[in-house]
Amino acid sequence: MWLTPPKTCAQPKQAGVVVIIVALTLVSLLVIFGLAINVGSIYRAHTALQSAADTASLAAARLLALQPDLEHERVASYAIDLMRHNLENLNFEAAEIARMFEGEESDDSHRISVASSGEAVTIALASFHRTVFGGSLAFVPEHTIVRVESKAYVPSVRVALMIDQDTAMTTQLADLPTACSGSSTPRLCAAKEAAKAFIDRLLPLDQVLIVGVGQNENDDTNSADKLNNFLNDARIVFPCPEGATEHCDRAFITLGAKGAIPAEDSRERQDLRAAIDGISNSFNYSRGGSSVPGWYTATNPAAGFYRARAAYTRARTEGGAPTIDALVMITASFPAYNWDPDNLVTGSLEDSVPPMATFDPASPVMRDFHLDGALGGLCDDLTNPQRQMLAGEPPLNPIHLCGTGNCYQNPQFQSNRTERWRRRGMIDAILEADRARSEGIAIFTFGLGQKDDSVIMGNYPANHYSPFQAPDGFGANYTGGVPLSTGRGIKPFFMARLANDQPKLLNPEYLPSPSPANDDYFWDFPCVQSGRAIVNQPRGKFLSVNTGNQAVQGLTSLARIIRGAIH
Repeated sequence: MWLTPPKTCAQPKQAGVVVIIVALTLVSLLVIFGLAINVGSIYRAHTALQSAADTASLAAARLLALQPDLEHERVASYAIDLMRHNLENLNFEAAEIARMFEGEESDDSHRISVASSGEAVTIALASFHRTVFGGSLAFVPEHTIVRVESKAYVPSVRVALMIDQDTAMTTQLADLPTACSGSSTPRLCAAKEAAKAFIDRLLPLDQVLIVGVGQNENDDTNSADKLNNFLNDARIVFPCPEGATEHCDRAFITLGAKGAIPAEDSRERQDLRAAIDGISNSFNYSRGGSSVPGWYTATNPAAGFYRARAAYTRARTEGGAPTIDALVMITASFPAYNWDPDNLVTGSLEDSVPPMATFDPASPVMRDFHLDGALGGLCDDLTNPQRQMLAGEPPLNPIHLCGTGNCYQNPQFQSNRTERWRRRGMIDAILEADRARSEGIAIFTFGLGQKDDSVIMGNYPANHYSPFQAPDGFGANYTGGVPLSTGRGIKPFFMARLANDQPKLLNPEYLPSPSPANDDYFWDFPCVQSGRAIVNQPRGKFLSVNTGNQAVQGLTSLARIIRGAIH
């Protein structure tokens, strides 16, 4: 018997199906593998392109911030050069880099735009990226386009320039700018040229306020309204001085376009430049119904800070807040306050008391200060000598010797009155500066000319180091002893404290003798926060120069420092 095997007609068909399934599976795996490689490769290309675009946009924006008059075409050219260099370092093919930035296709592969006001730089890049299996499989393109975009913003700056107008600005200064040749107020002229150079470094979107600072005791009154006597020591010069109607719609002026020459500048820039040129240390005031010439005879920085803070407060309500708020004080002098007895009502003892003789903020004779009674509580823990030197305790003795005459001719009043006035002026200025800092305003102080070291250091106790310690040789009323002209070291520290220049607070130019051990902030002013307490507040810088052209260079550099931040 023959055994017949079962029929297997279906076996070849089943084998074919298996082969097809296996083949499709292999192809699918290959496609998935290729897709994974493509995705990873495209991701790497995208990351590299984005990095190149981000780096170039940030660098171009910083270049624009530091050189606001640079032509936008040069900014774009710089960005292209930087991107090419970075893409080479990221191993992009030379042919692809050339295609992106050269030839007919380059316009579609890169786009660089700089906003007309210079507030932003935008870069868009597109690169052809070769795919795995591209051209081998019908459904896989040979190339894919990788696109990225980057935008860097140049921060707008809102800056108040405080310019000292007192008589110290009429003194000589070496190496003056050409425009100041023959000027009767050489320091003030140099300060104005430096201020204009500062503004020339700002962008069209930036905003500026000019405040003049100089004590005007001629318009002071013996009344309870001491705020007016304080505020008349500073004035808005631009954009809206007293009596003006133009440019008064906003607290700060937006600069507008910077031309190749001054005549091509925006109207706002030209008007601002003219306002700076018009700043003087003289003015006319009313006396007995007549107009009388007068001079700003001292510096009251606290009044300038107060005026500027009020403008910042108004500007915040107007919208469009900038990234950076800054205040720059340009000065050659020191807080000093004059007392004009002709402006006081005579006939009583109180009317003849110089303003420094009392802490009472309601006193009708305490003029040119805006302490708001703050010192009464702040000074409770101070030692008696410090209180005496600051507050004038014990009071002047005998007060009636001043009478209605000129107190400056009376030696019994000169040393202690001037010493106390300066001390109160410093405290007032520091309090106002701290208030500005608490509102996010960075303060920069700029000293023009030789440092004024006219406040005494004196002897230091073992446990507290303060610029206000009483010097050796002074009696109960601080008369006699070492003349004020021999003092040293206070002004640089005061200017550094106003600016919260922490390196200079930690390492002052002058050291007391003996120096304290293990104490970083060993120079602190009484009645205000220690330098240690404001370390996290907005920080500025104290800069000083000795010549007129150094002032122009220094303010130009300061503009770059303030403008240098990019977001």
